[in-house]
Parts: sequence; structure tokens; C-alpha cells
Amino acid sequence: MRVALLVLIFVAAAIAFTDVEKWTTFKITHNKVYKNIKEHNHRFEIFKKNLIRIKEQNHKYETGKSTYNFGITKFADLTAEEFLSRFKSGRSPINTLSKPKNTANNDEAKGNIFDTSDDLPDQYDWTRAGAVTPIRDDPDCSACTAESVVAAVESAEFIKTNNLVQRSPKQLEDCIPFTPDDCWVCLDKDLTYSRDVGIMSDDDYPWKFEDQDCQFDNINVTTPLIHISDWRYVTEGDEKELQRTVYLEGPVVVAIDVTIDFQLYVDGVLDDPTCENTFDDLVTALLLVGYGDSKRQGEYWILKNYFGTFWGNNGYLWLRRNKNNLCGVATSAVIPILEF
Repeated sequence: MRVALLVLIFVAAAIAFTDVEKWTTFKITHNKVYKNIKEHNHRFEIFKKNLIRIKEQNHKYETGKSTYNFGITKFADLTAEEFLSRFKSGRSPINTLSKPKNTANNDEAKGNIFDTSDDLPDQYDWTRAGAVTPIRDDPDCSACTAESVVAAVESAEFIKTNNLVQRSPKQLEDCIPFTPDDCWVCLDKDLTYSRDVGIMSDDDYPWKFEDQDCQFDNINVTTPLIHISDWRYVTEGDEKELQRTVYLEGPVVVAIDVTIDFQLYVDGVLDDPTCENTFDDLVTALLLVGYGDSKRQGEYWILKNYFGTFWGNNGYLWLRRNKNNLCGVATSAVIPILEF
């Protein structure tokens, strides 16, 4: 009995020590600094609870009950409610007063997208074609819509010119007027600005994690501005059309819902049945860069996120495809059009 008790004490101490090691590594990896010891200890307690969530989810994956893994992301010191508040604090990424409308002539904009057969390839990824710029790190998702619109324009420019130029989401964040009556991340506002004003390069208008006045300058630039000509929305909820669009035309901006499982997601195909798909549920925007099909995990979308490379599949989200428009991936999907 005494020996058994000592063994239990030793095991508990070993687990606690492992938690401390993980906590230390987490703080170093993600440059975490807390204002005082009370806050530090509070965050450590949350971190330990998230380690339990990670263990439980990964057991589901190992036993074939889930298609995705959890891990220690930069959000591991947050409660699920704190994580979701980063997205739920504003209004939807589309104008909640009216559904988005195409500005382009539908038949003209779609080109030959519907003249093709259903024999699309099982997988396609624009990152492999060199059409996608590197993953950025915007942990508060303060400019996710601007990031996604700019990323789509970058890819469209590459497809047209074979030249990949990093453009400035900070310009859109600083220079597009925002009022309390606006949706907090409006796709149409960013697209309209990209057409009417144009987007500077990231070198000419660099990213800063701070609020600042608009620094737009179309004269003293090292790289010419890029203007989109128009944009086209995919038919609401039509995942087949979305697949054709991303394969035949290029990366697509999509607005989606976010659930607590996004917080610790690091691998696999996210398939959370609580992820909603209506307009009112859309809270952030990502860039759809392709799709795939795995024997074990099934069909999935490949989406570029802005949480850095320590989150998801090296910064990308693999989201279940062809499952009732999961997370609203095809509810408000739009592609910019470039004409030279």
C-alpha cells in the first residue's frame, strides 16, 4: 500500500513537471509575457486545462473517432470563450443588412467554368504552383478580411503575370473608412477599395501591429499599384461551383464560422458539427487555395489562415468538404477579377 502510494505520488509529480516543461517551452516559442505573477499563474491553470482538451481530442483521433488533432498553439493560454471573443466581438464579415451581390456580369465573369465536365481532379493546391504568399501572423485577426482580399489579389496577379508580389493588407485596414454601422470586416468594402484605389506593395506600405492614419501614397512607390477590375460571388452554398472556381480561376476569399475547436487545431481535417453555415454565423475570412481527398480523412478544403505557421497544417486549415457547406465555406465566397 505504501509503495503504491509512493508510485502515485511519483507519477503525479512527473506529470506536473512535464506540464511545467511544456508551459516554459510555450512561453518561449510564442514570446508570452504576463503583467504579474497572478496573471501568469492564472494563464498556467488555463494552459493545463487545455492540455487535457488536447489529450482527449487526440485520443479520439487515435481511435478513429475524429479526423483532426489538437496541439499547443499560441492560443493555449486562453479559455475557449476568450478565443471565440476575438471573432464574436464584431458583426459578420459580410454586410448584415443585405446579402452580397455580384458586380460582374454573371455569364461573362464565370467564363467557361460551367462548360467543363464534372471530371475535376481529386486534389489541387495553388501553393504548389507558387501562387500564394507566405503565412502571416495576425493572432487577434484584426485584419483577416483585408488579409484574405489582398491574398486573393496577390494570387490573381501571379496567375496573370507569373509574378508574385506581396501586397499590403495594412493599407486596407488603415485607409478604408469604418463606422459603427458597418460590419466589422466587410468583403465588399475591401473589394471596392481594391478596384477604385488600388493596393500598394507590402514593401511600400509595411505591416505594423498598431493603429495609424492612412499612409496611402501612389506617387512615391517602388512597385506599381494593382487594381482589380471586378469580383464575382460563388452561388450561395454550392460547394461544387466553389471547387470549380478555385481550380479553374484561382484562390477564393471565403467567410466562415469559427468554433472552439479552431483554438487548438494543428493537424488533420477539421469536421466540427457545431460549425454553422448561415450568413449570420460568418465571423472571419480566409483564403481558399485548393482542396484534397484523403482515404482516412475524406474530402477537404485547404484554407490559408493568419495565425502563423505553428497553427494548423503549417498555418493552413483543412476543412471538411461536401458536408452541408460546413462552417459556411460556400455561403459568401468571392473571387477578384483582374483584367490587363
